[in-house]
Amino acid sequence: MPGVRDFTDLLIWQRARAWSKAIFERSEDAPFSRDQRLVVQINDSSESVMSNIAEGFGRGTQEEFITFLGYALGSLMETQSHCVQPTTGSISPRKNSPSFMRQAMSCEKWSWHSFVP
Repeated sequence: MPGVRDFTDLLIWQRARAWSKAIFERSEDAPFSRDQRLVVQINDSSESVMSNIAEGFGRGTQEEFITFLGYALGSLMETQSHCVQPTTGSISPRKNSPSFMRQAMSCEKWSWHSFVP
């Protein structure tokens, strides 16, 4: 990846980090915060998105980077699933925070374009 020296330079990683931060902040609010198991799961899966991007970049080959982008997408989908679980009740991102889903879709689109010349 010409011009990119560190995974933190990747726009997809930056977007995943911002999304993870937004998820973390939202998970501190009630009623979501009352379901500690869900809070841990959603924060772990959202952090896994950016971690997989970083790990794939660090592997050094395009093939491995693509593989880890696939893992990142899996974690992204897992996070989206947690966001719309029935136990989240009124804080469902589809209902009150459509920006979560828009941010997730943006991460998804960027992940596939980040390795295509």
